Amino acid sequence: MVLLSELVDDLGAYLAARPGDGVRSLADVVAHEDAQADVELPWFGHELFVQALGTGGRAGEGYAPARARNLEWAVSTCLEPALDGADVLVAAAYGPAWKSDLVIGGHAGRSRAG
Repeated sequence: MVLLSELVDDLGAYLAARPGDGVRSLADVVAHEDAQADVELPWFGHELFVQALGTGGRAGEGYAPARARNLEWAVSTCLEPALDGADVLVAAAYGPAWKSDLVIGGHAGRSRAG
């Protein structure tokens, strides 16, 4: 809910500020993809974009309570216990992103045999 709500506003702000012609909002992206479905949607749908639009963004009634719940969980369940008594935190960095494979899917852990 939180991620989808923020996607509507933040992607919309980015698209609205882009120079030139083209889509200006997430709703424009969905409309463009629907109009060009044979080119834009043969491998991946845009169900999450449609769900995001349905949230109403940060102004939607479900955003504020969901964000408060998520922050409370992250701090009290994850961060506080993990950092209790710690003076320093050292962690590995993420590796580079993998290429999406349109035949077997986009996850690096999948193989063609499996």
